[in-house]
Amino acid sequence: MWSGVIVAFYVIPHVINHTFGLISYNVMEGMRLGMKAIWRPPIDELVLLLAFLTHFLLSLFALYRRSSLQMPLWETFQIGLGILIFPMILIHVIGTAIAGQIIGFDTTY
Repeated sequence: MWSGVIVAFYVIPHVINHTFGLISYNVMEGMRLGMKAIWRPPIDELVLLLAFLTHFLLSLFALYRRSSLQMPLWETFQIGLGILIFPMILIHVIGTAIAGQIIGFDTTY
């Protein structure tokens, strides 16, 4: 449960920040800097990464516990998205934060 709360505290403001782009680039960039101050320290990045990894592992475990793959469509989507979230987040993080650190620039919008 705590991993879901941690992920929600990051993802919800992140998505809201993208909607601020409809208002103004400066508003969006200002919120990005505020979020960066909260989520950029190494311990916070580690906690967020572990929360996404926990989601991934719990989805794999839920699939492993099943005696059959017959399930309602909603459960198929729930388990499928839980399994896909970690690789998709890794691609996003590598493409933005890690690439920015390697090349040496601050990733902005």
